[in-house]
Amino acid sequence: MNGKERLLKALEDGLSKDFPIVIPYLDIFLRDHWGEVTDKPWWVATSWEIPTLLGVQASLMEKLGIDWVECKLCPSKHWRDSHKIEFEGEQVFLKDTLSGLREVIRRPKIGGEKAAWVDKMLVKSKEDVEDSIQIRWHEELKKKEASTMPWAS
Repeated sequence: MNGKERLLKALEDGLSKDFPIVIPYLDIFLRDHWGEVTDKPWWVATSWEIPTLLGVQASLMEKLGIDWVECKLCPSKHWRDSHKIEFEGEQVFLKDTLSGLREVIRRPKIGGEKAAWVDKMLVKSKEDVEDSIQIRWHEELKKKEASTMPWAS
């Protein structure tokens, strides 16, 4: 049975043991189920301590019964060496040890948060549409092209 046939059979009859299933957004799952996956504090995801993060990934693999991990980009070693987690009362901070700047880190909300830019993108009138579309006239483009790319004229 080829892949297409297995997929169609799964949709008709349900999944068999040889049909792989993957959670598409492991970060979202981990954010919403952190306490069920690991005993590490939530802020370790921000600390970029690689051995600790690998431990969280190992726990995630074990809890979900998966045999793969998501490969992620991470900050440079220089950045990781120059940033650390600090605590002040109940607050957690990410501190840049070179500049001394600290940034408050908040535990991500289960279910996520609405992005602030979403409301700005809402179109409520024809004027909003006109304001958001940048129209450049042909002559303006030709002038810009001639000034920035003399070889094009």
